[in-house]
Amino acid sequence: MRLELDTFPVTDIVFGSRTAYDNGILELNHDELLSSVMAESNIVAAKLEIGKPGQSTRIINYYDILEPRVKAGGQSATYPGRSGRPVDTVGAGRTHRLGGTTVMSLVDDPSEWAARGWSLDQPEDVPRPGRRNVWSFQRFVDMSGAGAVLPYAATHNVCLTMRPKEGLDSGNRADILHSALLRLSDKLAETTLGLEPPEAEVFDLTTKDPSLPGVVFSCHLASMEAGVGPRSASGTAIYGVTRLSAPWVLGPTEMMDGAVTGGGAHVTWPFTNNPVVEGLCRRHGTSINFLGCIIGRTNWGGEEEMRLAGSRAAQAAKLLGAQGAIITNDVRGRRFVDSVRTVQAYEQLGINTVFLSEEEDNEDGNAPPFLYHPPEMTAVVSTGTGTIGPFPPVDRVIGGVEGVDPAWYDEQPYIHGRYGAAHVRDHYGVGRQSCIDY
Repeated sequence: MRLELDTFPVTDIVFGSRTAYDNGILELNHDELLSSVMAESNIVAAKLEIGKPGQSTRIINYYDILEPRVKAGGQSATYPGRSGRPVDTVGAGRTHRLGGTTVMSLVDDPSEWAARGWSLDQPEDVPRPGRRNVWSFQRFVDMSGAGAVLPYAATHNVCLTMRPKEGLDSGNRADILHSALLRLSDKLAETTLGLEPPEAEVFDLTTKDPSLPGVVFSCHLASMEAGVGPRSASGTAIYGVTRLSAPWVLGPTEMMDGAVTGGGAHVTWPFTNNPVVEGLCRRHGTSINFLGCIIGRTNWGGEEEMRLAGSRAAQAAKLLGAQGAIITNDVRGRRFVDSVRTVQAYEQLGINTVFLSEEEDNEDGNAPPFLYHPPEMTAVVSTGTGTIGPFPPVDRVIGGVEGVDPAWYDEQPYIHGRYGAAHVRDHYGVGRQSCIDY
């Protein structure tokens, strides 16, 4: 496939009388954009705000984060398959992107936070807007100071806070949140259509040099099918499909166009802006042949299914002609074992692997960095442990329709171990953590 990726850098976002892009400034018509969101009857309240790099701002309760991208011509659409979008194959032609900006969906749902429990402030579960608990405490972005450790601290962020109607099941709720965010993203990205891009990069993987080694990117994504059913909109999706399935083989540029989307535990931005995919694409034809991306599911029911899924991914890589693979996982526990089974399967077929992963909590030096470490796992790159903080006080908090818990303005404590990694969620090397000694 050949994709021309046209970048329109965003240096500032302002509210104004129109929605338009002009020489790095993204202007937003607040009322018009918010009205389009509120046209959805299952959203009972919403708020539109802007978070900028360097501000004393904390963005809380995010559900999904994506970069505004739009196809410049043709029938296909970016982020295919989500919320009724076309499922035509993407990854070719021209795509416009608003570089340096994101759109974020933030969920202000007191009943949801109460249902999840684990309060940081008090033992009883009291529903209230912006309440802090362990789940929501993993999901915030500090835009300045020592806590600005996520890539979104360096982007200009259009923040859409929504309160869904009560009583929705998880699938309908997820679909409504995705649909609203994608409509907003489309409106922003479409401001670039008809304009000449300040930057353009062509990714052309149609030709290969037979003298160079073939490499694949083998990415694992947890499926929520066991908990929400095979047709739910909850969780990560490939062309809109969230269910457990055999490995998918995608062209690298399909990922750049949003063939893989997040929502909930994992957001979309790291898939379209994946540094592993971009890096391998840029090396294609010079030091390697980038043969494709193999997307494997995790959360299988037992050991045999884990081994089978890993074996099929490895067989796909072998059929593509791979001699090497970069393998990633996205969740710990049994999903980590799923991913390691794939490492073993690749190595047993003679395909050299590098495993890219977050580490476990080292428990003050008393625990190993990985839950499981078979002899086939010989080359590993760590993206960190996630242990970060504290997070300094802030002047402003985004993420509540009617305000937030005042505690969100205060200094937030260290996030240690499992929940620290859940805050950073660096599965692909997008973070800023440095190594520590054991």
